[in-house]
Amino acid sequence: MKFKVFLMVILLIFVLFASVNAKGDSDTKLLDRKGMIIGENPPKDKPELFAKGIVSTGMFERDITFSPDYSQCYFRIQLGGRATIITLKQKNRKWTKPHVAEFSGIYNDMEPHISPDGKYLYFVSNRPMDDSKQPLDETNIWRMKKNGKKWGKPEPLGEKINGRGNVYYPSVTKNNQLYFTRRDENNNEYIFVSDYENGKFKNPVKLPDTINSGKYQFNAAISPDGDYIIVPVFGRKDSIGATDYYISFKKDDKWGKLKNLGSMINSEKSEYAPYITPDGKYLFFQSQQGSIKNMEKMSYEKLKKIFKNPRNGLSDIYWISTEFLYELK
Repeated sequence: MKFKVFLMVILLIFVLFASVNAKGDSDTKLLDRKGMIIGENPPKDKPELFAKGIVSTGMFERDITFSPDYSQCYFRIQLGGRATIITLKQKNRKWTKPHVAEFSGIYNDMEPHISPDGKYLYFVSNRPMDDSKQPLDETNIWRMKKNGKKWGKPEPLGEKINGRGNVYYPSVTKNNQLYFTRRDENNNEYIFVSDYENGKFKNPVKLPDTINSGKYQFNAAISPDGDYIIVPVFGRKDSIGATDYYISFKKDDKWGKLKNLGSMINSEKSEYAPYITPDGKYLFFQSQQGSIKNMEKMSYEKLKKIFKNPRNGLSDIYWISTEFLYELK
């Protein structure tokens, strides 16, 4: 009898421990999830400003990217003709103070993109390709490899990608396919793709007319699985503003026709910097929606306050769940 009672006590302790441990695991996952969102409610049905006052501040922000675990973020600030890449990290479930990325701040650096596996950070720059310090008249795509917790030295991609005029906006799939924009000698911009094989990028291929539907499409964001692509296009007849976001789905290895993402995403202003998170759950995008519509005379202090807050007509960064994209499919 005593032995049975002992076994029952041991069993009860085991059940209680397992219950507490399971609850702890659940709480940990919940905390991780909240930590990933950095205390913000994930938008689902409509876009929301991202990290108001931290990332979206009233300055001209665009081109955002995240590490796969969302612990690190990079984005671009534009000041006149100067582009600088900014970074911040998640620490103690809060964003650290933004600062200029270690590899940026001297040349025009823009359009950072972390590969879905987190092994590489791509970006665009006019920095010299040799030992000189003179900036170039064109832009190239550079890449850094993750070494432990730090990024290695920036290295330009090979001549198959660079070396034929300005290239922009790298976006990479899980299998390391590189999508990017190339500007031709007539200043037309088209989307290209390059496969990755044996540690090198192959000759780029221009995407079909279903994607390159006009003279000006650029800054395309490919989904991590490569099953859809979001393309900013200028001047289409179905455009809501000057430049709108469009989506195309791939089926049987063919790209479908572009579909406008609609007025929930696009505005009468220009939109041209989309990004899909490594887990495919969120669409981040730049928009210049918002303006000063009040016609009354304002004080200098009020003007300054408006300038230091988002939605003032400059570029801000928004995010939304990608669930609505599949409804368009």
